[in-house]
Amino acid sequence: MTTIWDPNQYWEKAQLYASRSAEDGREEWERPFWSVLALELLARAALCNIHPVLNADPQDEFNIFYAVGLDIKKHPRSIPIHSVLARLERFLPEFTKPLREFCDFFVMVRNREFHTSEIAFEGLAEAEWLPRYYKTCQTLCNSLGSKLDDLFGSDEAATALKLIGALESGRMAAVKKQIAAHRATFGAKPDDERQALKKEQEVVSKTWRTPDTAVQCPSCGSLAKLGGDLEKVSEPQYREGELLVEETYLASRLECGACGLVLKDIDELHQTGIDPHFTWVRSTDLHAYYDPEYYEEYNNM
Repeated sequence: MTTIWDPNQYWEKAQLYASRSAEDGREEWERPFWSVLALELLARAALCNIHPVLNADPQDEFNIFYAVGLDIKKHPRSIPIHSVLARLERFLPEFTKPLREFCDFFVMVRNREFHTSEIAFEGLAEAEWLPRYYKTCQTLCNSLGSKLDDLFGSDEAATALKLIGALESGRMAAVKKQIAAHRATFGAKPDDERQALKKEQEVVSKTWRTPDTAVQCPSCGSLAKLGGDLEKVSEPQYREGELLVEETYLASRLECGACGLVLKDIDELHQTGIDPHFTWVRSTDLHAYYDPEYYEEYNNM
C-alpha cells in the first residue's frame, strides 16, 4: 500500500480541514475555503479507495510504480483534481454528473481565489454551495464506509442531513408557483399601497430580534421575517468594552407581512436561494454564558 496516497490518511486530513471550516471566529470566506480543500481530500480518498493507481499521473511511469507499491527514488505526482472528479464519475456510480458538476464549480471558485487577484470566496453565498457540498460529502463518505457524523461530528451532520433533505425534496415547482401567486397579487395593488406596505415592513423589521432577522422577500422584495433554530453559540469574545457571543441559526421559516408569503420549513426555504444560516451577535457576561440558571435566579432576587 502506498503511503501518501493512502485513503485513510486522505480521510484523516479531510476530517481536519472540515473541522477547521467550522471553528468559531472564522471570517465568512474561510468556511468555503477550508470546505473545498476538505472536499478535494475526500475525493482523493474515495478514488484511492478504489485503487491508488487511479490517483497517479500517467505521464510518468514512476507514478504508477509508486501507486502499485514499488519503491521509487522520486516524489510521486498525482493527477489534477478535475481528473480525480472525472474518474470518480466513471468508476463510482453514486458519484453522478450533478455532483461532479458541483465539484467543478467549487474547485473553479478555489482556483479564482488562488490564481487571480479576485477574492472569490468573499461573496460566495451559502445557498450557492453548502447543501450540494453536504450531499457530495455524504456520497463520498458512503463510498468509504463512513458517515457524515464521522466527517463533521454529530451536530453539523444533523444540519447537513436537513439541507440534503431540502435539496432532494422536489418541491421547487410548488414553491415557485406559490411565490408567483403572491407576486401577482402584490403587483396588482396600486403603487402607493405597495410602497406603503414595503415602508411598513422596513419600520417593523427594526423591532425584530433573534431568532428572527430581516431578508428580502422572494415574492415582493419587501423585508420579510426569517426565523430559525439555534444551532450553535460561539465562545465569548471581548470587543470594544463588551463581552460578545455569536449565535448561528438554521433558517426554518419566512413570513412576509407585505404580500402574505409564508415559507414554513427548510425544504421550502431552500428552493428560494435564501442562505441556510444567519447569525446574531449579542452581549453577555460570564454568569449568563456559563451558568444561565444562576444568572436568571440572581436577576430575580
